[in-house]
Amino acid sequence: ENKMFKNIKLIIVGLLVMTSLSFADSTPENEWDKFETNVEIKFGDIKFGSRSYVDDDENHLIFGYQLFPRLETQYRYVTGLSGQNQHRFRVSHKTFGYGPFFANSVLEYRLKQDEGDDILRIRPKVGAKVPIGGLTLQYDLQPHWNFDNETDTGSQLKLNKYEHTVSAIKKINDNLSLTLFAQMERDEDNNHKETYMGTSIKINFPQLTVIQE
Repeated sequence: ENKMFKNIKLIIVGLLVMTSLSFADSTPENEWDKFETNVEIKFGDIKFGSRSYVDDDENHLIFGYQLFPRLETQYRYVTGLSGQNQHRFRVSHKTFGYGPFFANSVLEYRLKQDEGDDILRIRPKVGAKVPIGGLTLQYDLQPHWNFDNETDTGSQLKLNKYEHTVSAIKKINDNLSLTLFAQMERDEDNNHKETYMGTSIKINFPQLTVIQE
């Protein structure tokens, strides 16, 4: 293994430990604001999923379709947002990958069923991941920009928040992986908003593709 990548992995692990300590320190009296649960089942090109929370009413029902190896389209129906149900249409692109580093791009349109302006959101993500024993440790940073329409100033791209996420991923086999993560959200002025933990269960049946060759 390349010596440079070994040194990079040591640096990333150190950053992960430091970030994890800052997560714990950011929670009031070391308490988490909520707990998130994600379930994803993928049949070849098609994905079904859900997201729910403890201590939060928000729920997601998810349908995704892999158009190309690096491009996925997704629809989410979201409820529990202070009575504001939303239809969310998302396009995700795996933009870059080199060694432990990666970058993804997400474009999302949030259509509100009730009152309020719809939202076009741009969410680039950059991060790094390293294998440690039987786990993969990952850190990623994801700023959220909203493309707002304002009557007095016209359309503007505004920073909404930052998301910092530290994850431990365990691949059980080719069909199952489990993830435990902690996520911290900060506003456009880098003030702390909330910190929470979560899990993700991913089940994959790659042989059951919709498009038959």
